[in-house]
Amino acid sequence: MRGVTTRFFISCLCLSEAKGMIKIMRIGIISVNDKNTNLLARGGTEVFSANLAYQLAKLGHEVFLFGSADSKVDGVKIIPTTDESLWEMEHACSGKGNQVKNIFQIRNVMIAKMYENQIDIFHDNMSCEIGLSMHGIFSKPVISSLHMPIDGVFCNTKLSKYLYSSENVYAVASKFQQSNLPHGIRSEFIPNGIDVNLFQKDGIKNNTEDLIWIGRINPASPKGLDDAVYTANRTKKRLRYVGLVENDLYFQKNIKPLMYENIIEQSHFSINAEKIAFYRSGKALINPIKWEEPFGLTFIEAMSTGTPIISYALGAAPEIIEDGKTGLLVNLSEEQSRGDWIIKRCGVEGLCDAVQYIYKMKESEYMSMRYACAEHAKEKYNIERMVQRYESLYRKVLWMKCG
Repeated sequence: MRGVTTRFFISCLCLSEAKGMIKIMRIGIISVNDKNTNLLARGGTEVFSANLAYQLAKLGHEVFLFGSADSKVDGVKIIPTTDESLWEMEHACSGKGNQVKNIFQIRNVMIAKMYENQIDIFHDNMSCEIGLSMHGIFSKPVISSLHMPIDGVFCNTKLSKYLYSSENVYAVASKFQQSNLPHGIRSEFIPNGIDVNLFQKDGIKNNTEDLIWIGRINPASPKGLDDAVYTANRTKKRLRYVGLVENDLYFQKNIKPLMYENIIEQSHFSINAEKIAFYRSGKALINPIKWEEPFGLTFIEAMSTGTPIISYALGAAPEIIEDGKTGLLVNLSEEQSRGDWIIKRCGVEGLCDAVQYIYKMKESEYMSMRYACAEHAKEKYNIERMVQRYESLYRKVLWMKCG
């Protein structure tokens, strides 16, 4: 009888702690290691992981981040899984980049496993088949943020039992992602967030008439720099871009020949103020994504500074951009029509119409759009709101584990 009473007391204590009586958690953030993880990283997943880890540490949680040794997040303990980010190594191994990535995705999981006695809950951000299929090796709870499109193997019902676990919860940043998950997968909708107050610290008024573009340059996940350049050329606008060339052959062959004097490359940012100033300076961010973007961190970063968005209506873009209010959506083609938007033509012709629409707005109308962008970002995509929802999810998962 005494043993039963003891077990009951321990069970109640465990439930109470998970519900919040003990507020401090030990959280293991599993990041990627092809680029280093920091607040100014050049990949969306790395920025997400750094933002989340930093904010959780500020709240007093003990945060471990598994990634490359050159990662840096204030207040967070970096557990190196590689000596450095794998960017150069992936490109040096001609045609074998994915194999290199696979090796170190396994390392991420295995090294995280070695630390599980020091951690209450793991949060996997690798968004890869290998990571998802290895979650079963952990004795501690795991949640996974899915930063990739839910297509291919990720939505295959026959494979889902090998990729997803009934023990885990999967966080998605958009309803678009959630709608494509295989039936029966436990998912939590938590939109990504950024430090909106920081982005709005110096106001939201633009100081140039330039179009801006930012992103990775890679045909595997095309962010539409080619169509942005076509549009700038046709509308005779200046376009400034900040790009990470992940496929040099593609860039040299498909994009560089399109660039004239009106297309200006800017260096990547060394401090946050440079990044924020870049976003705020533009008349509009033109990021005509040509893939099913699962979220789009650049959208909310630009919007936070008041800069409206012009994008193809693919992936989560129609969820993030309010057509006519915080930017303009354009259908990529008649075949890929995703809605009846203000701009009726498709493709580059539609992008040109969208640019002309914004540039022809009265100043008062345009500034109203910038204020709408800033308010929309503050209301829906503030980092505090995102972190609170992840904190609640961690506690719910721990409560379920105890129960």
